[in-house]
Formats: sequence, structure tokens, C-alpha cells
Amino acid sequence: MKNKPRKPTGTSGVLIVGGGKQRFIRTQYGTSKEEVEDFFMKAAMRSNLGEALNLIGEPIRNRENFFDYSISTTRGQEYIDLMEIAMLEKVAGSYDRMPETTDSGLFADYVWEQIDRKSSHYGGKPRSNLHLLLYSTDYRFDLTDSAEELIAYFANCRPHAFNSIFNFEPYDQQHGRLYKIYPRPATDFENFDEVRARFTRRVVIDLSSAPVDLKPDANGWMPGPTFGRWSAKEGRFIKDTELSAKKTMITPDERRKQRNRAKRERKRQSR
Repeated sequence: MKNKPRKPTGTSGVLIVGGGKQRFIRTQYGTSKEEVEDFFMKAAMRSNLGEALNLIGEPIRNRENFFDYSISTTRGQEYIDLMEIAMLEKVAGSYDRMPETTDSGLFADYVWEQIDRKSSHYGGKPRSNLHLLLYSTDYRFDLTDSAEELIAYFANCRPHAFNSIFNFEPYDQQHGRLYKIYPRPATDFENFDEVRARFTRRVVIDLSSAPVDLKPDANGWMPGPTFGRWSAKEGRFIKDTELSAKKTMITPDERRKQRNRAKRERKRQSR
């Protein structure tokens, strides 16, 4: 039997803190593309994706070079494609090279480009029978609230092929959060400030390696976890407030381009 090709995955999981100790439990996704996608499809189903799409029965995996899953719904047969959020081509193909800080706008632009590319692959015109499920296998690529809302804003005011778009963020091996990106009522974005959302800074924290400072204070009180990272070079724990803002993916020129894109989008919407 031919071995299935391995699919790279990142690091995510749950940090358990208590009794002055900590333990990071890494989520196991599998090693092949099919195993990883099956993990996320089943996890999303446990988080009520079936109810959201009015499914009848379980999703059925399809052959390669076709939609990832077929689903039976109260409307008839439909399809779900999965898309991993991973800016690996932007960081030399390595999860570990993702900067600790990025602007939500830059991240959202990248994700939307991938959604738009997949939509174009399917003709670009709205399809009543095609859905998209986004996911990430690495904490560095989890969507912030601002990035998620920006993508939802794009999806609800720009053309694409999908009848619905969801994002699933795993918490552990069994549980996670399912977020509806599209369709959403227009009232959701009446007071949405795109520019402010674009320049919300995201800071990623590695919870798998010396992530919290659990030392009691001078009075013996155990403070809440202080997030940061361990610096082998400095031999000490560095709080996230000390993390250098220099490690960012955005340049002044890119920031100007973002502002101009936001202005053009507002003008387009006002027409």
C-alpha cells in the first residue's frame, strides 16, 4: 500500500497551569492531508457546523482534484472545501519564522487573497452549493478578532464563489470555536472601522516553551500568568510588553498602501 504524503503542521494546544506548575498539551492533527482535514471537519461538526448548514448525515470525503467533502443537506447535495491559513511563503516556508508581531490588516489581506484565489479557481461567481472552512494548525496563524472581522467585512462586500465561509480555531483535541464569516447581515458592519481594525497589532505568544512566569510576589500572592517567552541568549523570561516591535512584517511603504486600499474600499462602498 502506497504511503500517503506527509502534510506539514504547526504547533497549537492547551496550557494547563496550576499548583505552581504548567504543562502544555499539543494538539495532534495527523500526518497526511486527509488526516488533518478529517480532524478539522469532525471538530467543526462537533461545534455545530452541521446545524449551521442543515446537514443530513455525515460529510463524505471525496477523491483528489475535487471538492474536499460532499454533504447532504435539506437543500440537496452540496460541497465543502477546506483552506489552511498559513503564510509560509511569506516566512521562508517555516512556522518558526513567523514574526511575533504583525498588523491585522496585512494578515487579513493575505487570507483574503487566498480565499479570492480559491474562489477564482471555481469560477468566481456565487455558487449556492459550495462552502469554505478555514483552519490553522499553528498558533502563529490563528486569526485575531480584528483580522477575523476584516475578512468577514471583505467577504460580505466583495464577490466570491462561496455560499458560506466559516473559520474554526481548535482549543484542544476535542473542542474549538466555530466563527461565521459569511454571510452576515449588513447591520454587523454599520459601525465597523476598517482603518482601526487594519492597524490593530497582533502579538503571538509561544505557550509551549516557558510561556508564563509563576513566581509569587513579595507578599506571597500568586499573580495571574504573565505571558512572554524565554530568551536563551539573555537567560531570562521576557514579558510580552518587552517584546521588540521591530519584528514586524509591515514596512512604512506597505502601511501607506494599506491606508490607500482602505480609502478606495470606502469610496467603492459609498457609490
